[in-house]
Amino acid sequence: MKYVSYDTRQKFRFNKTFRDYQMRVLQNALIHLKDNRIHIVAAPGSGKTILGLELICRLGEPALVLSPTLSIRDQWKQRFAESFIGEHNLDDYVSTSLKDIKFITSITYQTLYSAFNRLKNRNTSSKSNNEEDMPADSNYDETDQDSTDSWDNINENEDYENFDILNEIKKAGIKTICLDEAHHLRAEWQRALETFLKKLGKGYKIIALTATPPYDSSKAEWDKYVSVCGEIDDEIFVPELVKAKNLCYHQDYIYFNYPGEDELNAIYEFDSKIDAFVADLASEGLLYRLANENLVFKDPDKYLDICFDDEEDFIGFLNLLNYSNEYIPPDIRSLFLNQRNNIVVDAGFQFIFDHKELFPSDLYDAIVSRLHDAKLIEKNKVRNIYDKKINKLMIQSIGKLESIRQICISEFNNMGHELRMLILGDYIRKNYLSDIGTNNAFTQIGIVPIFETVRRSLGTRAKIGVLTGSLVILPEATLNEISSIAEKNRVSFNCRPLVDGYVVIENINKSNVMVKIITGAFQMGLIEILIGTKSLLGEGWDSPNINSLILASFVGSYVLSNQMRGRAIRTDPTNEDKTANIWHLVTVEPANLFKNRFSMASTKHLGDAVYNSSDFLTLERRFKTFVGPHFTRDIIENGIKRISIITPPFNKAGIDRINKMMLSLANDREGMKRKWLRALGEDCHGTTKPCYGVKPYEMQKQTEIKRNVKPEVVFINHLYSILVTIGIALYWILFRLTFSPGMMLKYSFALFPGFIAYNFLFLSLVKSKMFISRITSPKKRLKIQSEAILKTYIHMGLIRSKGVRVKVETEGSEDSITISLAGGTAREKEIFAAALREMTAPIKKQKYLLVYKSKSRIKLISLATPCPDLIAQKREYVDYLKKQFQSRMIPYDVVYTRNMEGRQILLNARKLSLKNIDTALSECVERFVSI
Repeated sequence: MKYVSYDTRQKFRFNKTFRDYQMRVLQNALIHLKDNRIHIVAAPGSGKTILGLELICRLGEPALVLSPTLSIRDQWKQRFAESFIGEHNLDDYVSTSLKDIKFITSITYQTLYSAFNRLKNRNTSSKSNNEEDMPADSNYDETDQDSTDSWDNINENEDYENFDILNEIKKAGIKTICLDEAHHLRAEWQRALETFLKKLGKGYKIIALTATPPYDSSKAEWDKYVSVCGEIDDEIFVPELVKAKNLCYHQDYIYFNYPGEDELNAIYEFDSKIDAFVADLASEGLLYRLANENLVFKDPDKYLDICFDDEEDFIGFLNLLNYSNEYIPPDIRSLFLNQRNNIVVDAGFQFIFDHKELFPSDLYDAIVSRLHDAKLIEKNKVRNIYDKKINKLMIQSIGKLESIRQICISEFNNMGHELRMLILGDYIRKNYLSDIGTNNAFTQIGIVPIFETVRRSLGTRAKIGVLTGSLVILPEATLNEISSIAEKNRVSFNCRPLVDGYVVIENINKSNVMVKIITGAFQMGLIEILIGTKSLLGEGWDSPNINSLILASFVGSYVLSNQMRGRAIRTDPTNEDKTANIWHLVTVEPANLFKNRFSMASTKHLGDAVYNSSDFLTLERRFKTFVGPHFTRDIIENGIKRISIITPPFNKAGIDRINKMMLSLANDREGMKRKWLRALGEDCHGTTKPCYGVKPYEMQKQTEIKRNVKPEVVFINHLYSILVTIGIALYWILFRLTFSPGMMLKYSFALFPGFIAYNFLFLSLVKSKMFISRITSPKKRLKIQSEAILKTYIHMGLIRSKGVRVKVETEGSEDSITISLAGGTAREKEIFAAALREMTAPIKKQKYLLVYKSKSRIKLISLATPCPDLIAQKREYVDYLKKQFQSRMIPYDVVYTRNMEGRQILLNARKLSLKNIDTALSECVERFVSI
């Protein structure tokens, strides 16, 4: 193998101007690299590839760049060619093959896996490596989908059987490893990466770049991630990019639809099968026996501990008994079915399956046998196959075609020929080509049905195009101009008439060049609505003109959904006033469909209504990474709650109302822009308001806690206030009597000792009032808890940033309290918010509890508080937390729950958990706020 000398590498200079936030990161880079690692979190559109290349050039050593897909791998080479290479020959300095190592060698994680394990003829796929959001039983048909490879003809077919990657890297002098999105990887790729880095040993610098770090992962997962990438050193957030005008003003909208008639019929059929299954169990007396022969009901004190440890499944078991109106002891009903009747009954069968010891053996065997016969057990887990099929139906609902139609009509009527809409789907559905130009109804969603649905509504008023790996449709009106561009690029093709105004493009001689030509036509306005597959256009492809995006894709990963959304929010050099609407489609599962259905795995509580949609739950997970303006408040945050017009009722009329409001708000692009400006601290003309300090705004992880304080708490707090007021009045009277000249002479032997005794009584009452105020005032109590957590985490070394502080804000009369950590890193904010949520959540099975050490009790209130998991790792940390409370006049004792005495206290605390003043509904949201 030939290795090149890189004496000229110092000549590589970025040929453009770095943005302010990029300069901030680069200026701090040398400090961060003191431990030979730098870890940068950069939102899509921030230019993290440019940052990575600049750092590689500054370090001046050959680098190995690892990416999750082929498209991203090739972007590194493309960006280096555009911004760094200058007059040098690109192929002398950049390679995409381990067998041709250069100054920059860009490969995929799968290539690393193949080389590290010395595999033979291992093909690399450009598809996303994590299909966590793929619908169950989706029958994913790759033949009906596009792949970027089908255009670019990029297939690695390297033989690494006799290849020693570690030796080759050392021989080539590689000293820098750049990791692009080194998480959300397939397990085997992750293991190969970790082992590879360990075997490399010391002497290497690691640059880790990501847009979506796993902030919400467990400590073990986070530690594993940090062991590879290092602690996060710097961050670039979406609001920063919008403020700097490197991302356009944008907003997410959700459009709802009901299932189609065939889908409803299928749901009814599934529902009747499940209903029949449970009805058979009831008719055979099996549910009656489950209610009357389980050991939990017979001896709750002995077995409730098991139920608490497996709480959700036990609630499902109780709901199963509720199905046939079996008897449930009142104490157990009130303890477990108080507010959580939505737990799925599938969980009830899982409880039976996991706890054989609680049921007679013949009864247990009979239930498990029925579950096996119904094919509801898979890998020792109870799985409702009917739910999987229903979820697939909802995600791929034909009703989404109507949503797309309404959105297209509204957007085109509002934007006219300025519209540049991209619709991303999954399946092409070529079998429907014969239905184009007819009135035939579609029964499946896909690229062809979407095209025809939009065409039937807009005709030739809008110029509609289709771009996939095996199907291209263009408007006839612009064909001559597109043909001229193609001819200049030596691209030839044939045209076949499809329907009035549209032609199919066939026999393309240079497919990869044709993608660029059609992309250019879209930018020029020769195509106004472009429909394509996410595998071709969702990743690596870019067109800055997009001002409306409909995500009709439902097969894809968590990371890919963020990348697809990133296509629309980039700025357009030709239009500085660009704004973008991003549309998400959700199928509503009408609640009345599930009267008899024993499984409601997709139940979602919003307000007082039950909202049924597996589609919505998937979108809710994805929205955790989407940051944008709140619909009704001038704040920028993540999460689906910012789409605040999604309110009950969720019947047909309610859904229609929400959809109309979505379309109306989407049409008011100037209003959306003003929301961004106000939230960013600017006036509506884009002028920044005066700010003092280096960093007046930051992303904060805020924990919102909705309090539901019991009347007894309020009553006791007011009672103590009244007693203290009366005490002050009596104190004044007694003082006047004691120290008046006449009374002192006559009754001093009685009044003076009485005055001293009253002082002690009054001070005791005031002290009790102060303590009661601390435990019954939500704001005071949460402020004390937050400060105690912060001090403990600083002591533990988990929070190291200087100048961090707790912010507590309230809405109304302390009905909603928001707590956040001002300052600090994103990870510090995450663990702080997680600890606060754990401390304010119902007690479950924590290792340690903090319990008020007095024997006195306040009626219906348990003063036990859970100890957060990170602190509970060592008793030393728990004791330090206790001291923090004691210094703030909350005299807690620590209870260890892993012995008999502590277990009993834990059980009693759990019984009172729903009545505990700490019990609250807490939600975590990221907000861009002033500090």
